[in-house]
This record gives sequence, C-alpha cells and structure tokens, in this order.
Amino acid sequence: MTDRVSPLRHAAYRLKMRWHVVALTVLPVLAGAVFAGAVGGVFSAYYAPEEILRTVAIATILATVATLLLPACPFEHVAAGIVAGVIVGAEPWLGDLFQPEFKGGAFTPHWVRAAQIGGAAFMLWSLVLAGIVKLCQLVPAPVRGYRYRLTLGRAAPRDIRAAFALRPGETSGGLSYGALEWDGFVPVRTSVQIHDPLTYAMTESEFRYAIRAVSDDGETEVLEVRPSGGGAPYTMRRRIRSAGRGTRIEVEEDCPLPDLLTWLDLHLMRAGPDLLRSHTDLARGRPTPAIRNLPHRSFAATVARFTRLPRPKAKPSDA
Repeated sequence: MTDRVSPLRHAAYRLKMRWHVVALTVLPVLAGAVFAGAVGGVFSAYYAPEEILRTVAIATILATVATLLLPACPFEHVAAGIVAGVIVGAEPWLGDLFQPEFKGGAFTPHWVRAAQIGGAAFMLWSLVLAGIVKLCQLVPAPVRGYRYRLTLGRAAPRDIRAAFALRPGETSGGLSYGALEWDGFVPVRTSVQIHDPLTYAMTESEFRYAIRAVSDDGETEVLEVRPSGGGAPYTMRRRIRSAGRGTRIEVEEDCPLPDLLTWLDLHLMRAGPDLLRSHTDLARGRPTPAIRNLPHRSFAATVARFTRLPRPKAKPSDA
C-alpha cells in the first residue's frame, strides 16, 4: 500500500528516518575542508570560512538528494562522504589538478578532466566501500540483541496491540502466518525486494521464522522467536503503552548479531522502527511510507548489473 502515499510524504519520512546518514556523509567533507584550510593557509581554497560553509552546503544538498533517491544503502552514502572528504582535504596538494595553466592543462578539455577525476573518485569510492564492509564483517557486534522503539500519534494502544496479534492461517501487516503448530509456534513468512546476488536484478527475497507467545500482562508481551535454518530461539519483549495522545512501542530482541556490519546496518537503516511503521500501517489498512516495502536499490549493485560480464554458458556434457 505504498502507491497511495504522496511523494512529499515519502520524502518527509525518508528524511526523518535517514537524517543521521546525511549527517555522517557530510561530516567527512566538513573535516576535510577544515583540514585543507588549516594546512594550506591563505593559499587554500578553504581558508575563508564562507568557502567551507559553501562546500558543506553543497555536500548536504547532494547527500540529501542521494538519500532520498536511494534510502536503503547507507554505507554507500557514507563511503561517498569519506571519499569527498579525502579529496577536499587533499586540496593543498591536488590543487594543481584543477588549474589549467599547469602541466599542459590548457590543452585538456574540461569534460576530459572531469571524467578523469570522476573515474578516480569512483574507483576510490569502490575501494572504501569494500573496505568498510570487509572490516565490519571481521569485527564482532559490540552488544547482543537489538532494541528499537516507535511512537505513533493519534493511535490507541488497543488498536496497535490488535495489529500485532498472531493470526494463524491469515495475512496481516505484511506477514503471512501459517497454521498453528503442536508446540505453539506459528510460522511466519515475509519478503523484501533486493538485488539478486548473481544477476543484480531486483528480486523478491523471502524470510521465514516461527513465533509463539510466552506471556502477556496487558502491556508487555514476551514472545519466543525461532529463526529458520535451525537457529537457536531467542526472546523478544514488546511493550505497547500510551504516550500522550498516541502510542509508544518498545521492542527488545535478545538475538545474537553476527558482526559489526549487521549491527551498524540495523541502526543506520533504522530497520526496527521502519518495520514497526510498516506493520502497524498495513495491519490497520493504511498506506505506508515505510522504506522496507520499497525496492532496496543499491547504486553499486545497479552499476554491477549493467557492467558485469555475461556468464559463460555451461557446455553440454558428453554422452
């Protein structure tokens, strides 16, 4: 039900959920401009504070537009900010590259120079992005579990509590529930649109798990979640209470996180609050601006899709 949400509402929601990604993207640019001004002194393009502010303003606009268009790839935006910060910070040493009177630059068309700089920046961005991902995969998560919350205005707690009720054999809130099993678990199936790891085309990816209620005191519900694939069950606590004229949902999942990359991705994406928004909107029959219901497009995967070499066809085996 995302098609009935106005573009303005989509944009406002994405900025609300991704403002911290914009800030993390612009921060390296600010640091690079300050560094270049301090090192280069009066010979630096960033010696004057107004030049730093102008650069930061441009970076903020570009980061905001990129986040609005691609809200599901925060690491790519942060990597772009790091590369931009390095280029800006190296201005005292790279300034000659932008001066046409040096090194025969007067005979080089501007578009050629822009293409050279853009190509180098893209390669550096790819290396930084790959380095961030690989490094974060090697580092364990700082804490166990994941906590998140969401406040909904003008929503009664009883209505929100009903939206989270287990419904065996039904579909609600974007979740498909299976039949109740003998041990009290209810199978759950959900899906998101992501890039296929082989072809990089957008495809529907399914996630399965099972859940059962353990206890409920009317405000806090304790559930047991059993991941698919034989993972160890873990506990999830969900508290739903009044908050002013609305309702506040607080969730604590005692799930093991494999590495720092997963922990950062959950927090940069604000996956938990976005999931709560999607579930409560859909369960109440409302259109939702939740990002999880949109295709999770990635700039890197999109480039890879159109630049990858065709896979060789398998030769028929000799009979």
